[in-house]
Amino acid sequence: MSDRVLVTGASSFIGSHVILHLLQKGYLVRGTLRDLSKKNEVIETTAENYGDDISDRLEFVKADLLEDDGWSKAAIGCDYIIHLASPFPLAEPKDENDVIIPAKDGTLRILRAAQKAKIKRFILTSSNAAISYGHDDYTKVYDENDWTDVSKPIGAYLKSKTIAEKAAWDFVDTLNESEQFEFCTINPNVVLGPLLSKRVSTSIEIIRIFLNRQYPALPRVGFLPVDVRDVAFLHVEALTNPEVNRRRLICASTNIWLVDMAKILRSSGYNVTTKQMPNFLLKLFSIFDPTLKSIVGELDIERKIDSSETQRIFNWTPKTHEEMILSTAESLVDLGLVSIK
Repeated sequence: MSDRVLVTGASSFIGSHVILHLLQKGYLVRGTLRDLSKKNEVIETTAENYGDDISDRLEFVKADLLEDDGWSKAAIGCDYIIHLASPFPLAEPKDENDVIIPAKDGTLRILRAAQKAKIKRFILTSSNAAISYGHDDYTKVYDENDWTDVSKPIGAYLKSKTIAEKAAWDFVDTLNESEQFEFCTINPNVVLGPLLSKRVSTSIEIIRIFLNRQYPALPRVGFLPVDVRDVAFLHVEALTNPEVNRRRLICASTNIWLVDMAKILRSSGYNVTTKQMPNFLLKLFSIFDPTLKSIVGELDIERKIDSSETQRIFNWTPKTHEEMILSTAESLVDLGLVSIK
């Protein structure tokens, strides 16, 4: 196969798995990096996990979401684009525009580059953050027809993913017929699974916090996690699947509470707490720890989202909670990123 895929955010947690899967499927890959000094690290990590020489099939260009330079060069000669790059802060920023502007403007920069390069299909990595937040009905099962309400106080990251995805749809909807390319979004929830390098994503911090026993008890907060290997599979399969054009593709499993995640770890021999934290205590801790402020509003909420269409289109069954949680923990230990005592 000689098709070339541009992957933005190549050094990210999801990006490393997407690149590996693309290479395994026979694609040529061009990745973007804000800092080309990371290039050798990404190449070495990918080659180690691929198990063979990839020097003639993987290349990198410098490009930044906040700058025009580099994007046209990155896109020229590519058949497909997978746009993964987007800021995902661990704590709420002082200025929400520090997250929103690079997410939106960066997406539009890459779409304009795709337009000029006449690519075949563009895969935008969006998020469940753009689907099911800012609503008061927690009994509703949300699906690809729903949008997060950004007029509500939902936080910068959730707002940024929603605004960026809507801007992308507006862009492709207004293309002239001669400029059009196929387009879809992939909307994962919290992404867990094995790390390929020591770069820890914001979502992986959940498991690292468990293993490092940073808190004496766990708040009643739940997630709909998905395994990074599933996310990579869906991105790569979406490049050529005939059904995905003009679709939003949800990838998530069912809800699991933090305490139940901890119980899975504990049953496998990890020394983690499984105590439930009273809600008032989390609110108190959040005054002193800004990383906790974003989850105060999630207390006692069990979100529901329907990924059945994605499962049908790709004949995909999400990996189990046990698979994704334990593989995350094992890789954190193997890479020496947690202080297991």
